[in-house]
Amino acid sequence: MFSGMVNHARNMLRAIYELSRIYAALADVFSEIGVKEPMRRTSEAFTQFGATHRSMERFSIDMLKKIKPIIADLNTFLHKAVPDTQLTIKKYLDVKFEYLSYCLKVKEMDDEEYGFAMIHEPLYRVETGNYEYRLILRCRQDARMRFAKMRSDVMVKLELLDNKHVQDTVLQLQRFIDAMAAYHDQCYGVMKQAKIFPLEVDLDRTAFTYNTGIINTGEDDSDDAPQELGEELGSEMYQNSSQDSFFEELSGDMKLIDLSTVTVVSQQDSSKTAVQPATADILLLNTEEIALSPSPFGNCNSAAAVGQSNSASVLLADLLGSL
Repeated sequence: MFSGMVNHARNMLRAIYELSRIYAALADVFSEIGVKEPMRRTSEAFTQFGATHRSMERFSIDMLKKIKPIIADLNTFLHKAVPDTQLTIKKYLDVKFEYLSYCLKVKEMDDEEYGFAMIHEPLYRVETGNYEYRLILRCRQDARMRFAKMRSDVMVKLELLDNKHVQDTVLQLQRFIDAMAAYHDQCYGVMKQAKIFPLEVDLDRTAFTYNTGIINTGEDDSDDAPQELGEELGSEMYQNSSQDSFFEELSGDMKLIDLSTVTVVSQQDSSKTAVQPATADILLLNTEEIALSPSPFGNCNSAAAVGQSNSASVLLADLLGSL
């Protein structure tokens, strides 16, 4: 938990430093606008706003200078004091284990002497001076002294660590909070004094006109290809239907007859043309001359065409069939 708190404080200080750089950049921009602005009141307003951002940058740097020693002290407590205390405790446990081992060895040797004394048998190490027993006693005495010293050191370090954690760490965190509060109060004070809005700025008519043209990157060509193909097919079908309706309007009031039923006279008697089945208005094409004659059904005019050969009739039939 303490490590997470220190890391969070360090990240927050890094963010405040980046914010101070942003304040500096904004101050430069507003100052430049104030210098280039022709209107006097607007120029003063932008210049004042730039000075406000420079003040906030200065407040940020001052706050970082105050908080940096606090973070360094917390890092020292976290990465120096706590590991050193842990190492001291580990050494104390090793010395304690050594001292208890000598104590156990002395107890075993005493039990051995007592057992041989109970059965009234001599013990070889006792008869030879009992040097081993005296050596173990000497080692136990030295281990006891080291154990007492390490125990005293551990108790002192634990007490100091606890006092630092309870008192000094709380004091450092309180200083950290006070520095942050003072920084925000100063920034709020200078921003409250900068009452520059609303502003009157002389802008061109095209100041807020942006180029909204769509840039074709070629990524949607594959998706638009089926749609374009469908549009082309639709336009082609519409043109064909328009042509069909146009030809139907041209031939709507006509009735075609078989050319074999038409009686054609020679060129000498071309002034009179007889048509046997005159049941409707007939339109015939002739390459030489066209004679007009009244229709038996009213005011409609019929055009009779005279050809000299059957090839003209075949050509006319093909033409009418294509229509």
